[in-house]
Amino acid sequence: MLIKGKDLLNMKVVHQHTGKTNIELSSILLNKNDYSLCCLAFTEKALIEERKKEALNEPDNRLVENVIAATNGLGAANAGIPGRMPPIAGQEYVKETFYIPVDEIVSIDNVILYKGNERQTEETENCFPAGQLKNWEIEMADGEKIGKIKDILFETRSMKAVGFELSEGFWSKLLGEGTKYMPLEGKVDWLNEKWIVSPVMKDQLVEEINDIPLKTR
Repeated sequence: MLIKGKDLLNMKVVHQHTGKTNIELSSILLNKNDYSLCCLAFTEKALIEERKKEALNEPDNRLVENVIAATNGLGAANAGIPGRMPPIAGQEYVKETFYIPVDEIVSIDNVILYKGNERQTEETENCFPAGQLKNWEIEMADGEKIGKIKDILFETRSMKAVGFELSEGFWSKLLGEGTKYMPLEGKVDWLNEKWIVSPVMKDQLVEEINDIPLKTR
């Protein structure tokens, strides 16, 4: 099944064993070499005071130590008196990002089914956020522009990025206004934030997502 990145982010995330569904995804990370899925990220807000208490009980917890170091003691002045609830107005919060590694993703169908513990606090190496490519130009080697990246298309079985949704391209007069799609081919120019493709890719543009000529299909 082909799906746009924005739709993947909006899918319900369900734990295979507990049935937990309280995760809202914030980012998709891809492998820099083959554009396969590295992990899915989500962000939660946590009370700094709670994290400090956890640090006292679990001094080896790297995440908690990082939170306390990053906040440099913020919120300490608002610590509650024993036996009393701290005032809500004085509570300090911090955002924490967690990752679901690809090897813990069981399937992507009507929902994203995963297993294991999603509280991984470090992203997988050699990965980048797919959203980083948004609005990058897709160009041929001679500089002719084909369009801008609007979104990335994923094949859910292989869990790989396989195509682009484009906007603002040379094809607007030739093929009609509106969104176009093309296979993910070519190479990344990280320095100039462009995607470079061969001239034949001009003939690979289609108007329907399922008409993309993919090597994997």
